Amino acid sequence: MTSGFWSPSRPGVFYISKVDGSVDVWDLLDKTHEPSITQSVSPSAITKIYPHAVSHKQHLLAVGDSSGTLHILEIPWSLRLPAPNEVTGVANYFEREVKRRGFVVQRWDFREHEKRELEAEAKKKAGIAPNVLLTDEEIEYRLKLEYQAYMEAEGNFLRELGITKEEEPLPQT
Repeated sequence: MTSGFWSPSRPGVFYISKVDGSVDVWDLLDKTHEPSITQSVSPSAITKIYPHAVSHKQHLLAVGDSSGTLHILEIPWSLRLPAPNEVTGVANYFEREVKRRGFVVQRWDFREHEKRELEAEAKKKAGIAPNVLLTDEEIEYRLKLEYQAYMEAEGNFLRELGITKEEEPLPQT
């Protein structure tokens, strides 16, 4: 997809341009799972689209491609005349989709929690101890120990290379 634009007269219609040189026309009152129409416009990638209402009886779709060609398409009457209560229908559709997505996310979270519980139970049955959660102080102490070990190894390495002398103290944390 390279560009998109809502219809100027229909709240349930939008246009999507694509790299393959085609334009997808989505009519949410007709189909919500796939475009209602896919129109091949150019062998080049479409970079811009813009629907324009010339009059009540004529709407045009300007389509620009990557080779610099402007294509003007006429929008059929079925895609420019709104259906009765289309605004309400589209608003209800979006509301249902938002609720559905919330439900799906909630189920994913529940399934993930359930999966973790099953894994922990399986490990417990297998005799594997669960991971221990460390406090912030314990984490900080372990990080300091790791850093001191690193500084010690670095000092030894520098001494082996002859960059620092034996009597020079190691940097402290």
